[in-house]
Amino acid sequence: MKEIGKMENDTVRDVLRASNEESNRITRECIQTALVELIALKPFDKITVTELVKRSGVSRMSFYRNYKTKEDVIADICADLERQLSESLAGKTAETDAKQWFTGFFGKVKTYEKEVALLFGANMPQSMSFKLLCSVIDVLMKLSDKEDEYMVYAWVGALTGIVLRWLSGGMKESPEEMAELCLSLTAK
Repeated sequence: MKEIGKMENDTVRDVLRASNEESNRITRECIQTALVELIALKPFDKITVTELVKRSGVSRMSFYRNYKTKEDVIADICADLERQLSESLAGKTAETDAKQWFTGFFGKVKTYEKEVALLFGANMPQSMSFKLLCSVIDVLMKLSDKEDEYMVYAWVGALTGIVLRWLSGGMKESPEEMAELCLSLTAK
């Protein structure tokens, strides 16, 4: 009988732990969404934690259970976006089909338009947007020879400028059109 009671207690603990992890994930998503929405209204440095918790609908205690600062929220958004970009850009597609690679890259940027705009927006810590670009550098470096290192950095700089221009222009062009643009630039 004691063995059954112990198994039940272990099961209850596992369920509670999973429930707590899910609750924290939802809380973080609410806070991240609220920050993205607030950044559209005012500069990052003018946003307070009080505004953030009010907009997100979570308590201040929940905020501090998940994050120490509002910069940590951005770091979390950046890490997720970096993971998404890295996963979508990994593989040998760039070597075999540059158009498909560029289309995939711009497709991901379009999918995460608000988050990318947040990270590249005015008054944002430059280290955050650079960290995001490092994922692109890592992918391209794996596909390149060591001699092409400067070319990779040149392309990351070019892609940064192109993404910023695309964002500021309202992303009117499709990811396919942006891929064609980049291909035409490589031919020049």
